[in-house]
Amino acid sequence: MDRRKYLNILFLYDQYSVLTNTVKEYIESFSLFSVHNIFYAHATNNAKCNFNLELFDVVIIHYSVRLCFDLLSPHYREPLQNFNGFKVLFIQDEYDYTEITRTWIENLGIKAVFSCVPEQYLDLVYPKSRFPDVIFISIITGFIPIEFENKTTFKPLKERELAINYRGRELAYWYGNLGREKLLIAQKMHQICEEKNINSDIEWDDEKRIYGEQWYDFMENCRATLGTESGSNVFDDYGNIRKNIQIALQKNPSLTYEEIHQQYLAEHEGKVMMNQISPRIFEAISLKTALILFEGNYSGIVKPELHYIPLKKDFSNIDDVLNKLQNDDYLIQLTERAYQDIIRSGQYSYRKFIQDFDQVINECVPIGKGVSPFTIHEAENKQKNTIQEIQYEIQYKLSEIIDMLLISIKEKIKAKIQSKFPRLWRWLKKLKQQRLAKI
Repeated sequence: MDRRKYLNILFLYDQYSVLTNTVKEYIESFSLFSVHNIFYAHATNNAKCNFNLELFDVVIIHYSVRLCFDLLSPHYREPLQNFNGFKVLFIQDEYDYTEITRTWIENLGIKAVFSCVPEQYLDLVYPKSRFPDVIFISIITGFIPIEFENKTTFKPLKERELAINYRGRELAYWYGNLGREKLLIAQKMHQICEEKNINSDIEWDDEKRIYGEQWYDFMENCRATLGTESGSNVFDDYGNIRKNIQIALQKNPSLTYEEIHQQYLAEHEGKVMMNQISPRIFEAISLKTALILFEGNYSGIVKPELHYIPLKKDFSNIDDVLNKLQNDDYLIQLTERAYQDIIRSGQYSYRKFIQDFDQVINECVPIGKGVSPFTIHEAENKQKNTIQEIQYEIQYKLSEIIDMLLISIKEKIKAKIQSKFPRLWRWLKKLKQQRLAKI
């Protein structure tokens, strides 16, 4: 076997981001499905780089290492700049401080960027004149949950306790209309369900979010879930839009979103159209849970009436939507068609995603250095790096356990404070909102 055909790839990520299923699965998919040797290292905050990057053929920087927010550990910056192998960046939320990301791409010598910007807008966001030697590949934000690819049993409609569920959030005004829609669909549908006595569980406060396996149980316990397009169509290159809105709200906290949009966002909204499909949509389809979605593009993947129930953004067709929700035969046909077209096709699986990634890497790096980081010539180095390999694995698994324990403890503490000390809870919530407004 020619070792040089199998590249040694170092995958840099943020270990504190693996609490979310989609992030965890995204990271793990590389070691599960790539033909190459994948090694993981935590690389944010003050993480140390205690090994020689030149042992690797390729270094990947994952989107959890938010370059635009300066999360990359300072101990990795110089080694990455000096690394003479092939450097890859996976990036999301590219509308945040876009110019900072562009500068990182230049300073680190990134050679391939897997971007969530639709292909027709890539040159607008990353001009070829500025990045002549960088490959930009347009991808979606997430894929079908790995554990559901071959799922054979599904919870029957008659056993699902909820008619509609949803977990949204109130995003900052500077994310524009796509961000605002996550709140709008939640608030309006919550009101409609209460008025019509529809059994639902719709929330948009951060403390009501659900993680881990509980999230999948939640998704499979409803007839339909709500959804909107993901991303933002307001690109804030230097953070000036964000800053101006923060100043305006500090001066006048009563300003509405509509007033803010007209004054600060309207001229920027829609120059780049992200309109992405969310991983939640794949999760719902995987569980044969029907989708009630605002009308939109959704990366061109799901189609109205074929794969989801379209909801107009003015809610003018809500009666038609609710009638379809009550029709078992309609929902069964809808969810089955979506399942066959989206899940069974295999086009949106992590396996297919990594196959496409491997193809790009094989074309860019046809042959490696032929040296495994954990099989070095000297016996001492071999032992040292084998231990290091184990340490990375332990570090990754421990981080998952710790994160799950922390969230469990956190939820119990929050519940206790809410019930025993309501005034303190309101003060803490207000303090959190003030802190988020400064970010």
